[in-house]
Amino acid sequence: MSSQPRSKSMLLASIVVVGLSACASNYQNQAPDLVELPKSWQQQGQNFSESLSWQQLIQAPQLDQLVAEALANNQNLKQRQLDVDIARTQLFQANMRYIPELDARFSGQRSQLSEGADINNSFQLSADLRYELNIWGQVSDNKRAAAMRLAQAQANYSYLQRQLVNDVAASWADVIEQQQVQAMGTRRVEVYEQNLSIIESGYRSGLNSALEVYLARTQVENGRSGLVQSQQGLSDARRRLNLILGRYPSAIYQANNDFPQIDSVLPPSLPSELLMRKPELQAAWLALLASNSELAVAHKARFPSLSLTASTGQSSAELGDLLNSGSLSWSVGASLVQPLLNSGRLKANADAARLRLEQSESSYNETVYAAFQQIESALQKQSGLQQQFLFVRQSRDNAIQAEKLSFEQYLKGIVSYTTVLDAQERALDAELSLISIKRQIFENKVRLHEALGGDIELIPNDEQQESQA
Repeated sequence: MSSQPRSKSMLLASIVVVGLSACASNYQNQAPDLVELPKSWQQQGQNFSESLSWQQLIQAPQLDQLVAEALANNQNLKQRQLDVDIARTQLFQANMRYIPELDARFSGQRSQLSEGADINNSFQLSADLRYELNIWGQVSDNKRAAAMRLAQAQANYSYLQRQLVNDVAASWADVIEQQQVQAMGTRRVEVYEQNLSIIESGYRSGLNSALEVYLARTQVENGRSGLVQSQQGLSDARRRLNLILGRYPSAIYQANNDFPQIDSVLPPSLPSELLMRKPELQAAWLALLASNSELAVAHKARFPSLSLTASTGQSSAELGDLLNSGSLSWSVGASLVQPLLNSGRLKANADAARLRLEQSESSYNETVYAAFQQIESALQKQSGLQQQFLFVRQSRDNAIQAEKLSFEQYLKGIVSYTTVLDAQERALDAELSLISIKRQIFENKVRLHEALGGDIELIPNDEQQESQA
């Protein structure tokens, strides 16, 4: 071979390798460079705690026990664990894809060329070895993509664990709220019945009118109706909680009588550090990296593949002589395969992979900004709820005093009974509002803790998950 054709061949090979290298490095951006990150949170506050530890912030041992039970028994979480196992199997498949293939083959044949001719027997035992050379680096790209998909599945599983913690906390808070509403409704009915007794006694003495008696009786019946409704709400809340815990959805469960101590949460780090703590952000970034590797694999599938083959075997007319026969045959070879007729399909696959990469980048940006929106809203809501709590608590205290005073004035004949009814309704609404605000503060605190990527010691770490798997 002359030096000129050899130089042309080397030049052509260099061009192909450079082109494939460009494809392999198609995506070089780093996570912080994809989105515009603020230097600090816009919504800040005062008197924040510096810790993001779940136990220090929530301080609810009963809830901790429920969270641990849900993490162990929740059926939906168990299904998502199987997604991780499937991704781990796919990684194993990717690792095994480019190892040499060794096949053993045994065949037997009996034939007769024409009627009356001898019957011929033929038995053959052979072994075939095939190996595709990794000349374009597609092995590492394929393995890297599968490894990223596994890491993405693990990050998604961690995200679902945190969402389960939020769901358990919300359901537990719902049970507490419904318990308080039922207790308040029971007290209200008792007060209404006492009022009715006093009014009926006054009516028999000629001090009160029949209208006032009917109004008082209506109030008692409405209170009893509301009590039945609150009992149904409590049963529903308990069933939802038991279902999340992986239990039979019964209506039997007694939560704490009140919510944990209400305080605030401080984001102790910068927004850029959030990218390393939030599982859903990590999952979106890993999906982006996996799409990049899959694009490289799809691009390299358009180029020639080089395979080495080897086979050996022997044949015999008698099955018993097959292993004793000395007619051992062998062959070795190499093949270079260049896709021709299906090149359009392979190009379309590469184009689709490129579009999926762009889609993953857009999805990552959207996920990051959605996480920031969740934090900013929770920080602002936290401050607003604290102020609402103070106002509603004072309103509740004033409404209760007004209710007592109106009934005392009614007994003295200063105001009508409709005034008492209005005061009692305002007191009832104020008590319900206070219970609702306390629940909202607690739930927003849990959501903010999750949004900031706070530590939850009850969630197993990666090493524990690997050992459990």
